[in-house]
Amino acid sequence: MVSEVTGALVIDGPRARFDDAYESTTVTHRFPFRNRGAKPVVIEQALALAPGGTVEASPRVVPPGGEGAIVVRQSLAETLGFVTFRYALVTDEPGVSRYRVLLSGFVQSAYEPERAFLDLGGLDCGAGGAGSFELFSREVERLEVVDISGVPDGVRVRITERAGDAEEGVRIRVELAVGGMLGTRTGRFQIRTNVPQQPTFDVGFRANVFCDLVPTESPVVLGLANEGQEVTRTVELVSRTGRPVKIDRAEDPTEVVRATLVPCGEERDSCIGLRLQIDSARRGGLNGTVLVFEAGAAEPIPLAYTGLVVGAEKVVKRVELADLSEGVAESLPPLESRPGPATAADTTPRTVLPQVPAAAAPPVAGSAPRQAVLRWVARDETDVYGYLVYRSPRREGPYTRVKARVVPVVADGATEHAYELVDRNVEAGATYFYYLDVVTRSGSKKRFSGVVEKRIPPGTSDGAANKPTAP
Repeated sequence: MVSEVTGALVIDGPRARFDDAYESTTVTHRFPFRNRGAKPVVIEQALALAPGGTVEASPRVVPPGGEGAIVVRQSLAETLGFVTFRYALVTDEPGVSRYRVLLSGFVQSAYEPERAFLDLGGLDCGAGGAGSFELFSREVERLEVVDISGVPDGVRVRITERAGDAEEGVRIRVELAVGGMLGTRTGRFQIRTNVPQQPTFDVGFRANVFCDLVPTESPVVLGLANEGQEVTRTVELVSRTGRPVKIDRAEDPTEVVRATLVPCGEERDSCIGLRLQIDSARRGGLNGTVLVFEAGAAEPIPLAYTGLVVGAEKVVKRVELADLSEGVAESLPPLESRPGPATAADTTPRTVLPQVPAAAAPPVAGSAPRQAVLRWVARDETDVYGYLVYRSPRREGPYTRVKARVVPVVADGATEHAYELVDRNVEAGATYFYYLDVVTRSGSKKRFSGVVEKRIPPGTSDGAANKPTAP
């Protein structure tokens, strides 16, 4: 129950911000408070309203005029982008609602891709299968994997080769053994690396494992529907070898879905259709498995289904959902190889960087310290959190971050902003190569510029290029 009664505790800065942090780390914050009332206040509960958080309030009994603090510790595991965590205190004050504090901040990944989910696709139970992806980190010059843990039974994970133009990354191969459970198989494992800012990296995978009889879709996506609506989806089961298919029955143990055998669109002995139907859908997630019993087979074939039912009044767009099954893809995109440092990607917002090195000024006694200055102009920064600047002594890399902190976006509502970064960790007479990433508020990194060459004159500062003009 929400009450308008004002409590006696006054919390200093109930909305706080933590510094930019890395995924899989833990942040801590202290919220001071004082009792401005005439009676003692007893703190009965301290609650973390988000997973992975803990709250301690001290003292538990706050005398009149007394002071204390709420100390929160929040795990950032599986958290990415700009996030807000909520915490609450429950006291013995009659009619007083919970005291609430908020802790916000930006969580970034030290890896590229930021998250990994490897889809191995459809596999033959008698052959197994494998897939691989490349992993990089611009926090270190050369990524090294020191340990792999939590690998499920029947799965093998190994480092097969180096990746990247300068071999700064690694290629990770996931192999699924022959045999084992049929249907949609998912799992996770953890990689430990030499990246001090975020030494662990989680990898998820999925495979659809079937023997001779293979569904044309797995899991079967029932889609997005309104409560009370009829939901229907038909999937075909096809023999790999072309033999005649005979199905005794198909059933959902939870009785949520009714399964009916129907002819395939193109009638043939090696194919049979299966219609999944819900007459009146109930609100919530649709996640289950239909068991298909083939004549003469010892075990049924599991066919997973997934979907979502919303309120009857909610407007539903007629689009297919890629995957709504909890714990299957976990909203992670397919892995893609990241473009090499020398290849600029098509990005938003738009940017312009100087494409030629600054003219070298003659050495002047008593000049400013050696430095390289990067300036850029960006437009259309919707959903942008900031920028990352990378540097390498060689065009082909490896590239590492110039600054530990993200260069924050200017949030003043203007459509165009100019930025400048000064790199003072340079040597006279050396040449460096730079490029930029944009970081979105959801924590993803996208290529933002081409490579810029900067030559540091001997014994003087690097005169910055003139501020570029956006096209």
